[in-house]
Amino acid sequence: MHRTVYFFVLSVLLSACFTAEDTVHARAAHDFDCPEERISVTKVSGSSYSASGCGQTATYSCNGVDSVADDIKCILDRDAPGK
Repeated sequence: MHRTVYFFVLSVLLSACFTAEDTVHARAAHDFDCPEERISVTKVSGSSYSASGCGQTATYSCNGVDSVADDIKCILDRDAPGK
């Protein structure tokens, strides 16, 4: 019984966690008005990520990229090349 509860709690906790790459992926899909399956994301450096899809490319800057958390915020980097 305890093992079942443990695995249930663990699966709930893991399903609520996102990486910075996941956050950029979702944000770019929204910003580009493009299906998520057509978005590709690559890490540029440090906390910067490049997203491409549906003929558009943008760079995002994220906080908390060194951890997996549900509060990672990524914003469009308007000064980055490729925007």
